[in-house]
Amino acid sequence: MTSLDPDSVRAVARKDFEDAVRSRTLLLLGGVFVVFFLAAAFFFTDLLGTAGGQGQGPQLTSNSFLRSLSNVTRLLVPLTGAVVAYASVIRERESGSLKLLLSLPHSRLDVLAGKLLGRGAVLTLPVVLGLLVAVPLFPVADIPFDAGTYLFFTALTVLVGLTFVGIGLGASAAATTERRAVVGTFVPYVLFSLLWGQILNRATQRLSEALDLQQQGTLEAYFLLRALNPLAAYKMVASNIGSPQAQLQLFGPPSRQQAYVQQFGELPWYLTDGALIGVLVLWIVVPVALGYLVFEQTDL
Repeated sequence: MTSLDPDSVRAVARKDFEDAVRSRTLLLLGGVFVVFFLAAAFFFTDLLGTAGGQGQGPQLTSNSFLRSLSNVTRLLVPLTGAVVAYASVIRERESGSLKLLLSLPHSRLDVLAGKLLGRGAVLTLPVVLGLLVAVPLFPVADIPFDAGTYLFFTALTVLVGLTFVGIGLGASAAATTERRAVVGTFVPYVLFSLLWGQILNRATQRLSEALDLQQQGTLEAYFLLRALNPLAAYKMVASNIGSPQAQLQLFGPPSRQQAYVQQFGELPWYLTDGALIGVLVLWIVVPVALGYLVFEQTDL
């Protein structure tokens, strides 16, 4: 079995990162995220904060800002991860530079691991920079700021972005053309961001009919399948920041929320923050592992 060579992995990661710097991808992403997070923080601290201070709305805190922000970051950051990663292997394969890379003392496993680190860094740095640049607006606007939850949200947002770096890298490693890599990367994004709710309702209904599930079994199947969506897993954890009850709103209309409370009383283990974060980690590791299995057997 091929083992990782740390020096080789670092060399590939460094090359991948430096390529992003030379192509100005890192600069572009940094600018986009800095502007986005600054604009979002300014809107909340200036407009909503003023309304809250005048008694016209809820008092704003950094936690409420993060919960609202997650509605956008759950789509924007994973999409960025997909764009960063989808061509990471296949484009070099089609250009012939991948053969040159593998002619050096790098195994295919080293290449994938290095590209995961390199592309992950290309995503991580702009996201972290953008969120950190927005921090001074809170004390300036005299809005309560929780540094611990802010750092947790930053790490969580990076993690959900890395899920699509993993999906994109796995698709890129397994694909034989760039078009197939695009399909393998962006079809899951569309599925998870737009279609999962419809699929989930139909799948739950059919499972209930096929297995003759009672109400509790149907609810358990619904919430378990919902938790397997990395974007939904991220949103559920983010909604818990400073307000655990807010997570109930993600489970559907009030009737479904009430049924959830009556049946479970407390969160099942697979809806706890730890389990949901584990789902995100799996969505990074598993696609890359599957992509490697195909990539290892591919004749370049």
